[in-house]
Amino acid sequence: MELTVTLLRGIPAALLTGFFSTLILLISVTFGCKAADPVVFHWCWWVLRCAGLKTKAVGLEKMPKTGFVLAANHQSYLDPMVLFHHIRQHIRYLVKWELRKIPIFGQAVVWGGNICVRRDKKSDQGAIEEAAKRIHQGTNIVFFAEGSRSADGRLKPFKKGAARVAIVAQVPIVPVAMVGVRDAWPRDKLRIRKAKATLVVGEPISTEGLTLGDSESLTARVQAAVAQLLEEGGTLLEKWKQKC
Repeated sequence: MELTVTLLRGIPAALLTGFFSTLILLISVTFGCKAADPVVFHWCWWVLRCAGLKTKAVGLEKMPKTGFVLAANHQSYLDPMVLFHHIRQHIRYLVKWELRKIPIFGQAVVWGGNICVRRDKKSDQGAIEEAAKRIHQGTNIVFFAEGSRSADGRLKPFKKGAARVAIVAQVPIVPVAMVGVRDAWPRDKLRIRKAKATLVVGEPISTEGLTLGDSESLTARVQAAVAQLLEEGGTLLEKWKQKC
């Protein structure tokens, strides 16, 4: 039964991803990646609907209009869709280099304005400089600060990339937490279940006057903020579930 439900949810989501990836690629190549944002928003809305994931967001009014780094926890393949669905500023991601190899979707990722990163020190430094440059050109950068999806939902130690980019660009970091997305599609599981999730946006953390030597302390501060938001999001999610 679970396999049947997963197929009924997953196949339409995969077909929609293929369709929207092609559309995003064409629009991005022709008009620029920012022009593709409305299509990205619709793609994410449809995928979340197919997956059966209902979401609520609080704190969106705290988001700067532009010029920021967003640092979020990471629990599921659906996390980027949740962020794109609720956050309507122009945002893009630092993503694994390997995504480029996926037909159509990989090209949409690249031409859509995301930054593909190889996992070595030289590429890491280049990605930081590129991300800071993109921010000043109007693209806000999202980091899943744990580096990979959490297997058990617990917050893993944050990497310093988000702090380093924000310091180099001298823009604030916005801490964000998502709770419940893992219930829909956890790491290393093929099944997709109907679920509810909350997204909580915290107060932006200033980097004005900081240097790269402050990266570690800033990272710790951002992680503490996300941990607090996870608790708030968990409380909100439980109240939402109890109302139904």
